[in-house]
Amino acid sequence: MHVLTEAANWLWLQQKVDAQALAKHLGLGLGLTETILQRLHEQGVLQTTASGWTIGPMPNHFFQKKGRSLLRTLTVYERPLAGSKVVGVVEPQIPFLTHTQTGEWWLVCNHLGRIGYIQVDASRLLQMD
Repeated sequence: MHVLTEAANWLWLQQKVDAQALAKHLGLGLGLTETILQRLHEQGVLQTTASGWTIGPMPNHFFQKKGRSLLRTLTVYERPLAGSKVVGVVEPQIPFLTHTQTGEWWLVCNHLGRIGYIQVDASRLLQMD
């Protein structure tokens, strides 16, 4: 996954810009994280104000809706295949990002910024915002 996409999705879910927390999440130094924040500003993900960075509306090429699992933990797979590598989970009541999709699998981004697929049969447990 591209580091800018992961950073943008993570910031969008957090709804605040904390460079140190983002650096820790990404496992990068603060200087490189500041560069990533600047690139996200150039892409329209972040805006600058007198008090610092703020989250802007997500561009169309990022996820546009928030969802959450109401009752159970959902496994996030690297590929739309149950036997593929597990890249994360969606915990109950913790928001994740997605968009309206059709088919057996949905592409999602969990609260840690990890992108992968969940099975749609679990969608009956999802609430979309």
